[in-house]
Amino acid sequence: MNTILPQSPDAEQGALCSLLLSPRDAGCAAVEIGVEPAWFACPANATIFSALMDRWQKGEPMDFITLTAHLRAIGGLEAAGGASYVTELFSFLPTAAFARQYLETLREHHLRREIIQAATALASRAYDPTEDISGLLGDIAEWSGTIGRRKSKSKTTAKEHVMDLLEQLSGATETASVLTGLEALDELTGGWEPGNLVIVASETKGGKSAFMLNVIEENCIRTDRTAAIFSLEMSGKENVSRLISSLAPVCGMAMRRRKVSIEQMTDINRAAARICDSKVDIITDARTLPEMTARAVQLHAQRPLDIVCLDYIQLLGGISKDGENREREVASVSRGMKALAERLGCVVIALSQLNDKGLLRESRAIGQDANCVLGILASDEPGVKFVEVVAQRSGPSGDCVPVAWRPSYTHFKNLERNHPKWKSEKKK
Repeated sequence: MNTILPQSPDAEQGALCSLLLSPRDAGCAAVEIGVEPAWFACPANATIFSALMDRWQKGEPMDFITLTAHLRAIGGLEAAGGASYVTELFSFLPTAAFARQYLETLREHHLRREIIQAATALASRAYDPTEDISGLLGDIAEWSGTIGRRKSKSKTTAKEHVMDLLEQLSGATETASVLTGLEALDELTGGWEPGNLVIVASETKGGKSAFMLNVIEENCIRTDRTAAIFSLEMSGKENVSRLISSLAPVCGMAMRRRKVSIEQMTDINRAAARICDSKVDIITDARTLPEMTARAVQLHAQRPLDIVCLDYIQLLGGISKDGENREREVASVSRGMKALAERLGCVVIALSQLNDKGLLRESRAIGQDANCVLGILASDEPGVKFVEVVAQRSGPSGDCVPVAWRPSYTHFKNLERNHPKWKSEKKK
C-alpha cells in the first residue's frame, strides 16, 4: 500500500513559475480558486507561494532580486530552499498558459490528503469503545458535508458590511429575511435573518406546531426556499396532513374521517402536488442534538437549507448525559441550535412549551441564545389568538398582535384591522 500522501511536485513548481511569469493572470486565478499555502505539500513551495501572494496583493514586482530579498527579509529564504531553488523556478516553464490547471491539481491533491487524514482520525475514534457514537456520527456528517467545498471568505471590514447593508436597503439584492406572512407580526420583527435562532412557545396544543408549519408554507411552498423539519412529536404523515389542510384548505377532521367531497379532493390533490414539488424534508428519527446536527449538515451539503425547524425543544436530548439538570440540558440544546443556525447560515425555528403559569419553560436557558422569542397566547374569543414578541435583539419587545386562528385548518392568518381585538388590552 502506498503510504506517501498524494502530491505533485511538478504542479507545485509549475504554479509558482506561472506566478513569476504572469503575476496578474496567475495571481487572479489563485485567488479565485482559493489556493492556500497548505495546498503545497512541499514546505519550501508553501513559503515561496506565501511570499509571492503577499507581494501580488501589494502590487509589488516579483523578479528574482525582489523575491529573494523579500524572503531574506522575513527570514524565509533558507526555508524556501535558498536562492538557487528560487532561480530554478524562473526557468521551470516557458509559459504560464497552464497556470489554472496546475492550481486545480494542487487543490485535488490537497483534498486527497485532507480526506486521508480525516478518515484516519475518524477510524481511530471508531475503534475506541469509549467514544460517544452520536458525537462521532455528527462529526462524520459535518466532515463529509464540508470536505471539498471552497472556503468562503466572510466579510470582515466595515466597508464590506456597509456595502452589503446599502445594497439590501436599495433593493439591489433580494432580501434573505424569513417572514411569517402575518403582516403585523412581520412589521414588529422585520423578518428573521440567516443565523437567527427563533423560539416559538405556547401551552400544550396551543398552536406552536401549526405556526411553524405556516411559516414553512409561506416560505417553502408558496415560494422556493428549502427547509428541514425535525419533528419529535408528530409523524411525517401528520405534518403533511396539516400542511395540506392549511394549503387546500380542507378541514383536517374531515380528511382524517375520509369525508371529503369531490371538489375538496381536487383541492387536496392540488395542495399535495405543491408540497411534493417543494424542497422540504421531514425527519422524525433524530432524537438527540448530535443526530439532528448531523442530519442538518448532511442535508445542507445536498442543497443549502434556508430554514431548520425543531418540534420541540423539551423532547430533544441535550449534550449532557446525566439527565439530572434539566436546565443545563435545555441550555445545551439552545446553544446547539444557535450554533447550527450560524454554521449553516439559516434560520432555526425551535418550538418550546409554556409551563402551567404561562411562562416559557427553562426560559433563562433558552432566551439567552435566541434572537427572537414569540409566545402564542389564547384569547377569550374563539378564532383569535395573540402572538407576543416576548423578546428580540433587533426590535421592540413586549408587543402583542392579534391573529385569526382557524383550528379546523391549523392555520393562522391576518386579522382584519377593524376587529375589536386590535383595540383590546395587550394579552399577558
